[in-house]
Amino acid sequence: MTKKLLGLLLITSCFYAASYGQTEKTIYEEHFNDNAKRWANGENAIGIAKVAEGKLFLENKRVNFTASEIVPGLVLPNDNYSIEVKTRWKKNGTKGMYYAYGIVLDQYSFLICANGDRKMMHNNPKDKRPALLVNWGGQQANIKRYGSGDNIMKLVVSNGFAELFVNEVSLYKKEVKLEHKKLLFMNEGLESVEYDDLIIKQIQPIITVIKETLADKKNAWGGFSSAACFSADGKRVYAIRHLIESDTITSNMVICYDAVNGKPISKIEDIKNVSGLAVAGSKKILALSSGKEIRIYDEADLSKSKKTIRCKMPMDNLFFNPNQNILSGIGHQLLANEQIRYTQYQWNVEDGKLISETLISEK
Repeated sequence: MTKKLLGLLLITSCFYAASYGQTEKTIYEEHFNDNAKRWANGENAIGIAKVAEGKLFLENKRVNFTASEIVPGLVLPNDNYSIEVKTRWKKNGTKGMYYAYGIVLDQYSFLICANGDRKMMHNNPKDKRPALLVNWGGQQANIKRYGSGDNIMKLVVSNGFAELFVNEVSLYKKEVKLEHKKLLFMNEGLESVEYDDLIIKQIQPIITVIKETLADKKNAWGGFSSAACFSADGKRVYAIRHLIESDTITSNMVICYDAVNGKPISKIEDIKNVSGLAVAGSKKILALSSGKEIRIYDEADLSKSKKTIRCKMPMDNLFFNPNQNILSGIGHQLLANEQIRYTQYQWNVEDGKLISETLISEK
């Protein structure tokens, strides 16, 4: 379907390409081999908190209270950082009922449960009770259940959003308003949980601005560009280019630009009508979505895709997890009642198999 282009009087357009995680600096690390950082060891009627046997152990004794431990001596950056911690559920005191545990950052709680569920809360002190931003009811296959293994939680904070990964799989990504002041671990209910291998890193974003002139006849491909991302080496930028014929957007292709001077270098010929793109830097691969398929390219040879992943619906956005072995896509579907259903899918990068399918919203 073609779309009528509005605003043809616009002479110059800009698009921004951003890449996170290319430069990382560890700013806090704790493996609980001792208590040199002075974690608050103690026990009272509400719970237990202690550093012992190379772990931080938290146990909650009362259902309507929480056991928590503030990370001591930590100064968080203003933005662009990741928090990773290994967790192991040990036990609880309520038969058949399981409560949440995990990371609390300022007024936001990023939590998982021993039964494989997850939730996110906003703990605004002005409200009578916390607001559920992500509700129960989304049990995840990647969460190790009932102490059967470690659950590595990783929270990535960048540009006003927080995204929670567990065992390298994204569970949710939400807009947040943070002061970046307080980080703690928390157990609800009567849960007992071990925390270990806490690593906090600052992620420096790399941002390039490429200016384009729609009236520039020297540009052989015409049109204008929108979504963009860096190549693995940071020297090039891939951008979705919208082509215009008779005031109408007719197709989308991917153009490769020089990241320094913004000049176009080449285009990817074998895929049209591209709607999403993402780069896995460590693997040096490019993922492009078009219609109900995603094509995977080696950056060393963009002439032909090496793998195709079939989708249930067109993907609007693509992104890799921090370890870049899982590709996620968000797609939409128009329902009979004219509502739009948004669903997130996750695939294994190596074999292209579907890992999970999660309903995000209908509106």
